[in-house]
Amino acid sequence: MHVPSDASTTVEATPPQPPPSTPVLTPPSTDDVRRALRECAEDLTSVRDRGVVLQGILRRARTLLDADMAYLSVNDLERGETCIEEAVGVQTDAYRSIRMPLGTGILGAVAAGNAPVQTSDYLSDPNMNHLPGIDAIVRGEGVRSILGAPIRVGGRVVAALLVACRRPSEFSERSVAALVDFAAQAGVAYEHLRIRREVTGLRTTLSQTVSSTERRQHELESLLLLDERLMAALRGSSALVSIIDVLGEFLSAPVSIHDPDGNLIAGQAVAADRLLCTPELRTSVTISHREQGAVPVTAGGVPLLVMAASAGEEHLATLVVKDGRGRREIISRASVFVSTAYLFERTLEASSNREQFELIELLMNMRERTEPALQMRLQSYGFNKGEALEVHVCEGTASVQQSSTVAAIKTATASIPAVVAVHAGHICVLCPATEPHTRGTTIADTLKAAGLTVLVGSAKASGVAAVRAAHDEARAVVSAMRALGRSHGSSDVIDLGLAGAISGARDQKWVARLIDRFLGPLISYDQDRHTQLCETAWHYFENGGHLARTAAALHVHMSTVRQRIDRIDTILGENWRRAPSSLDTHLALRLSRLRAAEEGIDFRSY
Repeated sequence: MHVPSDASTTVEATPPQPPPSTPVLTPPSTDDVRRALRECAEDLTSVRDRGVVLQGILRRARTLLDADMAYLSVNDLERGETCIEEAVGVQTDAYRSIRMPLGTGILGAVAAGNAPVQTSDYLSDPNMNHLPGIDAIVRGEGVRSILGAPIRVGGRVVAALLVACRRPSEFSERSVAALVDFAAQAGVAYEHLRIRREVTGLRTTLSQTVSSTERRQHELESLLLLDERLMAALRGSSALVSIIDVLGEFLSAPVSIHDPDGNLIAGQAVAADRLLCTPELRTSVTISHREQGAVPVTAGGVPLLVMAASAGEEHLATLVVKDGRGRREIISRASVFVSTAYLFERTLEASSNREQFELIELLMNMRERTEPALQMRLQSYGFNKGEALEVHVCEGTASVQQSSTVAAIKTATASIPAVVAVHAGHICVLCPATEPHTRGTTIADTLKAAGLTVLVGSAKASGVAAVRAAHDEARAVVSAMRALGRSHGSSDVIDLGLAGAISGARDQKWVARLIDRFLGPLISYDQDRHTQLCETAWHYFENGGHLARTAAALHVHMSTVRQRIDRIDTILGENWRRAPSSLDTHLALRLSRLRAAEEGIDFRSY
């Protein structure tokens, strides 16, 4: 099942667009959606009946989206149809038993497509692929507006989740996003229920085992106990960690879970860092993913067993166990639980990302009457009421993936209240203000350690009403850093000073031209003769034109400073140290130092 992981992902709904007069249904709050998803997850761990679990999803979707009915259809690929399996709020038997050819009507369009579909008035919608018999059933049920989202398992659409109203209406973007979350939860439910069926089948096999096969009976008992323990692990808040603990106990060997890139997710590293990235182990993981079985391999003289946890064609994670001889069946069964836990956590992560994206958007476009509501939402993330805030704008190069950047930032802010979301092409981070302001440096250091070339601009906001202004200031800081030739690191307007503020609206070439305009002859003189006139001019300004303090800063005699000042007078003209030209020269020196620091150039060599 594919669930969007990026907070900027938008949900596309197919036309037609409803007329302006069509009423918009009240969208659910993000807190209500998350609460409903949690309740659905509790059903998965406590309810064994498939129908009851699916009915719970339908009831909650119907209630939250203010719909008259909700129903779920399952695809029959052999017949090229999708048929309604579960429904709540449907009044007629004909509607409850609809079998729709894939690609026809809104039900067939959702079941055969990859995106949500909605219509504000189905029967009068010319963009729908109508069937006369189905239209008659819809008319008999009194259905007007419909919204549907595909249900995926392993990246493949297997079913569809729909809600409908007996009145013309439009579903808001937030309602569409909520139904997508419920559809993702239904996909997790299908995978989870499949595991339950396997456990039931194993229990049946065990009950039929005769005493002459005591060894096999013992193996089946162990597998059954393992399944029950792994099932219980799925109920915890840290399912992957719990699964690792259970496996470590059963195997009496170290076990770890890695993402498809080989990075450690849970457990202690069984193999050396980045060992899973070697060609030999990558080949073993690929074979495991293709064959859906555990593959033994020796790496660095250490015998390992690797198992790809997959959902259909999608490789979700990799289990690695040290010296896993004779453990293939256990690891293979555990991979199913890892897949289910991973899918569920990803569904909740996608929902959380969407909430934080929405909160950032509201803070950027807030009105006075929304300030208390936004303050309350911030408090739900652990912020204190009325406290000062910090806004960090993170912009990377074109080669840097936003998802990787978001993950690294969340690692850097894991111990504090924080909202992290993609906004207007960059990543915004909102967190409580610190004294001194070191959070930006922490984020930048974490990103650099992860190999991500990202610029971090920071600004302080006195409260929620000032977040937009702080965001704009932080973004201007990033622009200034880029204009100064920087590719990574953090800064704020105090660090950059007036030089940074001026260069924020310009580019790198403009900064270079400005430096050349006011300092070009002096820089050339230093480079040709290996003198330190630029350094002398800088300290002269920094010490208010006081020759003795300038000499002390340069560790030279005061007469040497006088000689250098005279030489600068000859090169630039005496006005360089008199107002108003002194401001221009000092600013150019500041820009030159900022640029030289980024390029690793010793300013004194100018």
